[in-house]
Amino acid sequence: CLQLLWPRLLIYVMPAKYTGMLIPLSHCLRALAERNELTAGREHHELDPDVLNSLLQETTLTPHNLLARLLVVAGSPFAGSELQAAALLVMQSLHSRIHGAVGATWNTEIPLLLQYLQGKVLGNIPDAAEWERRLLQFLRASLETIGDDAWTKRLSCALSQRLDSSPSSSGEKAFLYKALGTTLGACQELPHVQENLLQHLTRAQPEEPSEAQGIISLVCQAADSHFGLVLETLTTFAATSCTSLATQMTQASRRAEATCSAVMLAHSSMALRASKEQLLAHVEADIAGNILLLSI
Repeated sequence: CLQLLWPRLLIYVMPAKYTGMLIPLSHCLRALAERNELTAGREHHELDPDVLNSLLQETTLTPHNLLARLLVVAGSPFAGSELQAAALLVMQSLHSRIHGAVGATWNTEIPLLLQYLQGKVLGNIPDAAEWERRLLQFLRASLETIGDDAWTKRLSCALSQRLDSSPSSSGEKAFLYKALGTTLGACQELPHVQENLLQHLTRAQPEEPSEAQGIISLVCQAADSHFGLVLETLTTFAATSCTSLATQMTQASRRAEATCSAVMLAHSSMALRASKEQLLAHVEADIAGNILLLSI
């Protein structure tokens, strides 16, 4: 029964130990999606919710977790192009199960991403930085198409959970910081954006260069849409956490120094990406002022 195959296959999408199975799964799900479309006019019965729940009770297969998982694989610098392509194909096949609004957008944009990944755009070998930029742009366009702050908030929570459980030095975590920043940038519920930023600023271990860079990426991606709010958040963090750490004894001095350094670099990186108007409004009192405060 087609209705039973869907959830059974989806169980293998989420766990990291089954990542390699995404390639055959992408073919199965694509064929099943096409079959489902062909028979949609004749088959009106849906899978019994009790059956679905029993099949998925050991998973966290929400649309937001599913999208977060597939984005991470597609954005991983170590996954390889075949696995990255498989993640995108699974995403396209499951578009209606992720969000009903993205079908047309994904049917247009995902084939373009696949063409780039396969080196068919201008005949160039895919560049990792450009691929990441395109994928984040795709994420932002998808969230704008969805246009639902509650849904975007839930995706940010799913990305945050994955971020908290990822090893600091992993390429996955570096991409997650950027994906979360992009998602927060698309969210218009500003208290949620600020709370999420403060949580990750507080939890980060900036003594590790990859963590420091991750925080800078998170801040800059969010600031592209919420420059004033992000600057205010950094000011709040600098005035409390950094100052508090700096007054502690030598055991915390290394962390304090790394934290202050990361926050100063975040200010500088934001300034480089800011518009002329944003710089004129904030550079002297906020950006330069905060950097001077942190450097004392």
